[in-house]
Amino acid sequence: MKKLLNLCIVLVLLGVALFPCFAESVTLDAQSPQYANARYGFSLSLAPGSYEAEEAQNGDGITVRDGQGLTLLAYGTRGPGVLGQSFSQVLAEQEKSFGSVTYRRVAPRESWFVLSGFAGGEIRYVKCLYSGDVSLFLEIRYPKELKERYGALVKTASKTFRAGRAAM
Repeated sequence: MKKLLNLCIVLVLLGVALFPCFAESVTLDAQSPQYANARYGFSLSLAPGSYEAEEAQNGDGITVRDGQGLTLLAYGTRGPGVLGQSFSQVLAEQEKSFGSVTYRRVAPRESWFVLSGFAGGEIRYVKCLYSGDVSLFLEIRYPKELKERYGALVKTASKTFRAGRAAM
């Protein structure tokens, strides 16, 4: 039953990321792109650039693309807490979703982790800010041959991805 619920959550999140009909367009300032999520209270900034951004209709988060291979997802979920998943279980689940993990930083006392590596032909970066009832995720994917192009964006987004006060 627990695996079925996990699968349902993943499918819903993928649906939000892949089907823009369930999203609303968001305008980001090209010189100083920033996003603040009203539902879960997180925020982040991106490196300057031109992006297409869509916010999920339910307010869970945002999908950002640049039309050249970058996909960035930033979202909150009540899934882990609702399903009774521990920090270690969420970390293990994320690690399994990589083909290979090349960078792993885990801070269990502060309840966050960062994973980076490869999934298919892409570089994948995941940062999770975990709490018992809400978890926040930043996921960035891009073709591995474009690593140099997206280094500044990953660094900026990761450093500025912050939990705030949720408006729920």
